[in-house]
Amino acid sequence: MTGPTATSPGGDRLLVLLHGHGDDPTTLLARRDEIDPDRRCTVVAPTGPVRLADGTPAWFDDGDAADARRLHEALADVLTDGAAAVGCEPSEAIVVGWSQGGAAALALSTWPDGPVVAAVGAVAGWLPSFEGVVWRPRPGLPTLVVHGEDDEVVPLPLGRSAARHLERSGVDVTWRAHEVGHELTPEVLADVATWLADRTRS
Repeated sequence: MTGPTATSPGGDRLLVLLHGHGDDPTTLLARRDEIDPDRRCTVVAPTGPVRLADGTPAWFDDGDAADARRLHEALADVLTDGAAAVGCEPSEAIVVGWSQGGAAALALSTWPDGPVVAAVGAVAGWLPSFEGVVWRPRPGLPTLVVHGEDDEVVPLPLGRSAARHLERSGVDVTWRAHEVGHELTPEVLADVATWLADRTRS
């Protein structure tokens, strides 16, 4: 189960924002007007289900089967509850994550029995690995991968290889790279906003 969920009202589309490792949901929620400037979406920003040694939250920790189960349950719960609040189906939700939250979002592009969503986006993310989980990319799923060329925390090759793997498997990948480090800069978030606007115009 996830921890407390922060929300920001908007339109009738559901946008789920996933924080980074040891981070806080408000990091992304505070930037919601850069991500969704027209407020087409109602934003839900949950807290990851794992508690690290220092008490901060994460989406996964050891990569074992328990991690996979917790992440699966947490994302399913967030999507179900968020969709009910907005009045849409969970499969219509768009999930965007930052850093480890980006890895959790990309898992939805590849998890055969994971929750189905309309699109996923990852900033400074990577394709995670979990014990017992065989990733099978979902062809046609709109997927954004944005990465900093100078990322000192999640090196660029991790994001680029994820994008290439998904592309080769038929996923509808949009790849963007910027001359920045591991940070949510205005130009990075502008890429997310443009991609999101294309998903929510109809």
